[in-house]
Amino acid sequence: MVGLVAFFVIFHVAGGWYFSSQIRSDALLVDEHSFNYDIAVLSWNETTITFDVGSDPSEDLLSDEVLGVALADGYGQVGKVVELDGNSITRTYTHLTGETPMPGDLVDLEGFAYPPDPGVLGVEFSTVSYSSPFGEFPAWLVDGDSSTWAIFVHGRGVHMREGLRILPTLVEAGMPTMMISYRNDEASPQTEDRLARFGATEWEDLEGAVEYALDHGASEVVLVGFSMGGAISMAFLERSPLAASVSAVIFDSPALDVAGMVEARAADTDIIPGVPIKVPASLTAAAKVFADIRFDVTWWLVDYPSHPNVVGVQILLIHGDDDGSVPVDQSISLFESLGEVARLELFPGAGHVRSWNVDRDRYQRVVAEFLADILLPPS
Repeated sequence: MVGLVAFFVIFHVAGGWYFSSQIRSDALLVDEHSFNYDIAVLSWNETTITFDVGSDPSEDLLSDEVLGVALADGYGQVGKVVELDGNSITRTYTHLTGETPMPGDLVDLEGFAYPPDPGVLGVEFSTVSYSSPFGEFPAWLVDGDSSTWAIFVHGRGVHMREGLRILPTLVEAGMPTMMISYRNDEASPQTEDRLARFGATEWEDLEGAVEYALDHGASEVVLVGFSMGGAISMAFLERSPLAASVSAVIFDSPALDVAGMVEARAADTDIIPGVPIKVPASLTAAAKVFADIRFDVTWWLVDYPSHPNVVGVQILLIHGDDDGSVPVDQSISLFESLGEVARLELFPGAGHVRSWNVDRDRYQRVVAEFLADILLPPS
């Protein structure tokens, strides 16, 4: 009996310590984005591109999603599959900027769909800076006629360009739009540990952006948060004295409950690679305790559905039902708790922040309708 108790304790202490390190690397650490050029181009023309399928093709390569094609010195976009055989796949193609693909080139397919340049969308923009107690931060600013500004907040470890997919719809609504950065982004101030805090600290950087907008003509703002950007927006609404200036929010795959994300990932992870035994819930609980001790993760603080502070704010929730990073249940739970102020749009088959990629027309229509409703002048 004593031996079993000792084994139980050692298993959870050693395992909890190990998996707390996994929480750090998989959920908290902010890594710089890098391209993985591993898909070979066989041929291309102005409307299609053909890739080598290879021996182990990715889901992105075989999908009909709108995806970005990153080349070493250029960028394009693929769409629907035109032809697929055993050795190659041909998809619709639109070239956006830089060098065109050549046979033999290696490319990367990615969900961002656009290079880091709002100019490829045909919009004029400027780079501005704003400040928070942590330092100075760059942002892209697109002008508009409305006194309601949109402020876009991207997810963990990515770039302002994550919002280029939604930008045309915001511009068509006439909204001046800021696409902001925050701590631990490239070209932004860095913390010593480079760990994401899912809004617990980053909300101050968003507050600086909102203050910039209000100082430059905004009467109110709409927050647009993708993934961790949703958590940052929720933390801002909860803590900032400027929260009253927010009339609405648009969330795409919002990471609103970090513990829930960790638990879902652990429940789908083999405790030993190759052994089909999943990480038990008790071990995940131990890992969370160690993560709190080692990395200062206050789990309840970043569980926003348990304490939402969105009084008077209209909310559009967009989420793919095949999201492997942020469980779709998080958006569903928030929607059910908020009632009439919230609207939920689920996209079948869409992964994490991929609803636009799966059904661009529907996505743009949903966002445009929501903006039209909230921008209507009072009767």
